[in-house]
Amino acid sequence: MKNALIDMNLPIGPWLSELKQQILRGDPDTTPVEIRGKHHTERDAVATLPLGLLKERIIKVSEGMKISYIADAVYSDENAAKIVNLADSSDIMFIEATFLDEDSERATRKYHLTARQAGNLARRAGAKNLVLFHFSPKYRGFEQHLVDEAMAAFKGNRDVM
Repeated sequence: MKNALIDMNLPIGPWLSELKQQILRGDPDTTPVEIRGKHHTERDAVATLPLGLLKERIIKVSEGMKISYIADAVYSDENAAKIVNLADSSDIMFIEATFLDEDSERATRKYHLTARQAGNLARRAGAKNLVLFHFSPKYRGFEQHLVDEAMAAFKGNRDVM
């Protein structure tokens, strides 16, 4: 929090990256943190403060988001299992929906997913939000059909493959 740095009269500098790493590693709160400005030498530490104090005063830790991106994937049981595992509990799942299910043979030949397959995979992965892309030009002007098919599968109660 930049305002907290100002309140504590601490400089912005590369020490902040190390501070983040110390937090991510789970270093003890007693770990000393050397605070240096942007243009520092080995001997010009502004201060040395304990990690716990800095975590308390200048750091705001928030939960991240899981975003998954699936493209150019042919449907197979093996690929489906990998996709579901990769995208497990995604906050946002971007996934291709290149063809309608009625064109599933063409989708397989071209190594792409159908909209129904995309929706089913997103549901099975427990994705919270689904964003579709990579529509075949064949559906230009009719993209909503792909969206509708995918969303029906995404919100459905069973696989329809």
